[in-house]
Amino acid sequence: MASTLQVLARAGASSVEASAVFSDAGIYQAILNSEYTRFTAIADDLADRFVRDQIELVASDANEGFNPTHDLCREITYAAVEKVRLLTGRIIPHYEFCLTEWEQELLLAHDDRCVHTTLSDTILAEKIDASRAYRELLDEVEQALAVGGPEYFRVECLKRVEGWASIDACKPLYERWGEQRVVEGKYKFVLRFREHILPIFLALRAHVEVTTADSTQMESLSCSA
Repeated sequence: MASTLQVLARAGASSVEASAVFSDAGIYQAILNSEYTRFTAIADDLADRFVRDQIELVASDANEGFNPTHDLCREITYAAVEKVRLLTGRIIPHYEFCLTEWEQELLLAHDDRCVHTTLSDTILAEKIDASRAYRELLDEVEQALAVGGPEYFRVECLKRVEGWASIDACKPLYERWGEQRVVEGKYKFVLRFREHILPIFLALRAHVEVTTADSTQMESLSCSA
């Protein structure tokens, strides 16, 4: 968290107190334990903040099948945006950014949903310097630079999110890696999309539908009274 706040400060961004903070081990345990309410509570809190702070645009991780936490962040964010829309009628543009397409050797499919920003030499250098200062991820940063080269990270791409994530995905990369780690004796369990992640996705969707329907019904009863 300290490194994250440092990056935000260097970028000139303000931050608010986090409503829920998981360690890697903590979020994986919550996934394995099917603690759906911990994730729906984050979506509720985000929706409340979006309304209270009059947020005009949201950006989140993309659903890449590389890291289950990234995929959950994307779906939780969309749940919050969708809840605001259903409750208030206000549409908050939601954009996602890829974090690992270079590592998976995938080419980004750019289309009219994308917003591109090309960084100047100065800003690109500042970006790389800030990344290397994030000591907990330094190995990953150096690997990214070695694979893609600094120039690869000059263009920033935000892609407009148009709905819930697909639930018909093929076996994600994190499952294959998990299976390998279990064989190596490094992991005890494999996090699987259909067994562990998909139920959380569906719980978020059902939660948004139920809570917004309940709120609308309460408002209708109040008006009738």
